[in-house]
Amino acid sequence: MSPIAARFAPSASFVYLRSPILSGLLVLGAIGCGFCTLGCSETSPPAASTSAPRKLRVEISGLADLKGVCRLAIYCSAKGFNDPDQSLERTAIDVTTEALIWELPWPTDPNGLPFERLAIAAHHDRNDNGKLDKNALGIPTEPYGFSNNPRGMFGPPSFEQSAINQSSLDVSLLPDEESVVISIVLH
Repeated sequence: MSPIAARFAPSASFVYLRSPILSGLLVLGAIGCGFCTLGCSETSPPAASTSAPRKLRVEISGLADLKGVCRLAIYCSAKGFNDPDQSLERTAIDVTTEALIWELPWPTDPNGLPFERLAIAAHHDRNDNGKLDKNALGIPTEPYGFSNNPRGMFGPPSFEQSAINQSSLDVSLLPDEESVVISIVLH
């Protein structure tokens, strides 16, 4: 399956969680979620299209084992990218299976308009210490990944390499409950 695939996602098996910012959905053993209310810069304006996807489904594979949590964060601009404190939204899901799913409404700005571009970062926090562990050379020792599955040569990939453009997704042919599926493989 390609990194970006649009398909129908049934909602019967999801657990709904309410938040003042977004209504998030977590599945497969979700423990908790945290939301950051920081705004995004004008480098990623809201999409003007009314045919924006209604849901974002993030599928995570490549988990090292069934320990700890998988931490995910969504960003809408290069400013603050890969800093969870500056993310648009973030969560931590207990690792209880070899693959995890995080489903939530497509993120919107304060006016309710969907963001045009998003990037997602994920890592398997095996010891649940709240950070991506690294060795003495600064190389991550825990599995991590990004939307579009880019690999940085000397450091993490950029927002541009990880960004998903909402306008390039064809959602017009999808059923009423459409979701955009983003697959992230941790390495």
